[in-house]
Amino acid sequence: MLASSPMMTSSTKRRDIELNTHRSDKFEQNDIVVDALGNVLSGSPEALIARLLPTRNSTADTNYMFSLLLNLRTVMSPEELMQKIVQQCMFTQNADAVNFCREGRDRMFSHLLRLCREWVTSIPHDFRSEHMRT
Repeated sequence: MLASSPMMTSSTKRRDIELNTHRSDKFEQNDIVVDALGNVLSGSPEALIARLLPTRNSTADTNYMFSLLLNLRTVMSPEELMQKIVQQCMFTQNADAVNFCREGRDRMFSHLLRLCREWVTSIPHDFRSEHMRT
């Protein structure tokens, strides 16, 4: 009876999402679930943050940045996220000799600046505390 309702029928018609159905015994810290187009559907906080972090060769798109910055506050504070970003960027900078050359360093910091700019303009409330501004 519910299936014949026009309202129910129209609201249940959704685009089919093709998922990678590989099953593992546990969800690893670096696991991310993506659809066939490569869009992130879910993942552990560590894996999602790793995908957010800029490198000298890439940076996350603005939609991903905004979504993650907005939703990560359910599992960590903005201060914790900023600390993780800074630590990981420092580790990345020191992990590869190519990062020490001026060109590699400039590109990485340019991408990091883009992430910070997106965060400050999209969610300015996170920067009201003195700790986040220093």
